[in-house]
Amino acid sequence: MMQKIVNSQGEVLDYSFHSANLPTNKDTLVLIGHGLTGDKNRELVVAVANGLAEKGWNCVRFSYSGNGDSQGSYKDMCISKEVSDLKAVIQHVKKDYQKIIYIGHSMGAAVGALVVANDQLGDIVAMVSLAGMVNTLTFCETEFGNQVPDDSYMWDDMNCPLTQVFVDDLTQIKTILPAVEQVETPWLLIHGSADDVVLPIDSEQLYQQLKSARTKIMIPDADHSFSEHQPQVVSAIEEFLDTQII
Repeated sequence: MMQKIVNSQGEVLDYSFHSANLPTNKDTLVLIGHGLTGDKNRELVVAVANGLAEKGWNCVRFSYSGNGDSQGSYKDMCISKEVSDLKAVIQHVKKDYQKIIYIGHSMGAAVGALVVANDQLGDIVAMVSLAGMVNTLTFCETEFGNQVPDDSYMWDDMNCPLTQVFVDDLTQIKTILPAVEQVETPWLLIHGSADDVVLPIDSEQLYQQLKSARTKIMIPDADHSFSEHQPQVVSAIEEFLDTQII
């Protein structure tokens, strides 16, 4: 994979390819999407890509537009735009791979959920949510409810302005639950019991909503980024994929 990945707005998306060690799933590619204020180089994203590549899975970790080294402005960033980005990535890689697995962390998991909900061609054969955001309105109110959009920053990070575009998008989506009601794609949900950014109830509600074959793993004392539990996360994903991908 050496070609550029370009979204619908002509912005080039930065990505890194991890070639599988002794690949046993040559027709399958794992896509890994980061969460809010992140990029493809976040520690968890890199750990998952490296861990799965060692187990025989080809992986691509990428930065959504406006994040990391991907083109675009962070001020335009929102879930709906990232949905469009993920669709562009899938269209690009499906030329070379018959099966696509998507792993999303935090808001990146919400993005994947909305894409798989409209995946009429069945491009995504398995989903993994890591501390996945489900209730977007609740998240917005809890984390940024006392801030003024277009006049403040996410978690005081000067590189991450809180925009009205972002707030309006989270408010309009409200929750991904209705969208995934008919999804049949196998799904793994991993959450940390000590997550205070996206609360564990999000994964519990998604688990209850899904009608597909799904697995939920709650890791005791794990935080939002699974800082001390990344090997456990990788092992759980690998075990799930081994049972789902033929």
